[in-house]
Amino acid sequence: MATAATEVPPAAFDAVLVPLLAVDETGHRVGYGGGFYDRFLAQCRPDAQFIGISVLDDAPVAPLADVLPTDVPLHACLLPYRILQF
Repeated sequence: MATAATEVPPAAFDAVLVPLLAVDETGHRVGYGGGFYDRFLAQCRPDAQFIGISVLDDAPVAPLADVLPTDVPLHACLLPYRILQF
């Protein structure tokens, strides 16, 4: 018998893994559009760690020109052969 899923509030997370297409030297990322992760990360605790995951190893890119005030930067990014910390 199936049971209802328990919703976990964003404030309960110690870390959040975030997929991305590109990241710059300050931890701002280009995602898949829509701002879902920025809205979610903004609800997390201030001490939560935000960690990007990329299958490409050509990061970081030049500073992103279209960073918005609502964009939440990452603390680190996992790449195929290295880890970036911001």
